[in-house]
Amino acid sequence: AMLEFKEAVKFQQDMSMFHLWLGFTYMKLEMTKEAIASYEAAKRLDVRNMDIYYNLGFAYLKEGMRSKALDAFKKVVELSPESDAAADSMKYIDLLKK
Repeated sequence: AMLEFKEAVKFQQDMSMFHLWLGFTYMKLEMTKEAIASYEAAKRLDVRNMDIYYNLGFAYLKEGMRSKALDAFKKVVELSPESDAAADSMKYIDLLKK
């Protein structure tokens, strides 16, 4: 799947979803730094997509980047306050503030 998403990103660099899916794939493969780069690329293309910030928060957390994870989870709540992802994000926000 990673090779397919890399090809998709290569040919359609302006499609945020391809970057997001590549990020998912990297996370499954424990390639967190690469996932962060893919999520960041997706974020530059679509600043209103809550899923990007949600997944970016977990990737940052896995890399020990607590401040960036906190900011990402806060953005999820801002963009989609009534969503399940926002409820989950609030739990992580509370944990990260401790």
